[in-house]
Amino acid sequence: MADLIRNDPDEYIRFAHYPSIQWKWRGVDNLARRMAPAQDAPVYAFRFDWDEQLISDAGMDMSIAIGAAHSTEMAFIFGDWDVGFIPGDALYHEATNPGRDELSAAMMSYWSNFAYTGETDRGRDGDLPVWQPWQNGEGNPKTLILDSANDGGIRMMDEEVTLESIKAQFMAETWSDPQNRCRTYLSTFGGTEAFDADEYAVLIEGGCAAR
Repeated sequence: MADLIRNDPDEYIRFAHYPSIQWKWRGVDNLARRMAPAQDAPVYAFRFDWDEQLISDAGMDMSIAIGAAHSTEMAFIFGDWDVGFIPGDALYHEATNPGRDELSAAMMSYWSNFAYTGETDRGRDGDLPVWQPWQNGEGNPKTLILDSANDGGIRMMDEEVTLESIKAQFMAETWSDPQNRCRTYLSTFGGTEAFDADEYAVLIEGGCAAR
């Protein structure tokens, strides 16, 4: 996988994107869509997008290899850059630390306001974009994007991920290595109602390898 990251980073991003977005569907959007009308309390969803890490001494671009991986947001929530599965000095670069620290302060403000009031709103100091609760329906607010000002900043998103939308995007994708299409299909749709054994068998010329 390290060779793929170095030699064909776009292919690696494709390879990682689809299982990740399926995880968002399964663990966030699909749940929020069902929970929002079924309870009185609001449902809040977020997507952590910060990916401005350093390039290692070995030439590994950590913004591609790690990016906004699951659990990397915990360091931002606590403001402790050694929290996580990789030491902070292997991830963070002094050039992007100011934006990192600003985003961390905003996240701590949102989380502390929720703990104190039960609402995220504009954060503890009331100076952040409103974190709106999930609302079903096209065009309604869904998810708060948490990112640095360099990459669009903190903002609401109205897009909902569905299994159908993931499948449509995947089927239109172009791959450098056809076998990566097979591998990603399995890791994304295996175990879901979107998996189609007949479709998988003819996904690429010559067919995908047996599961």
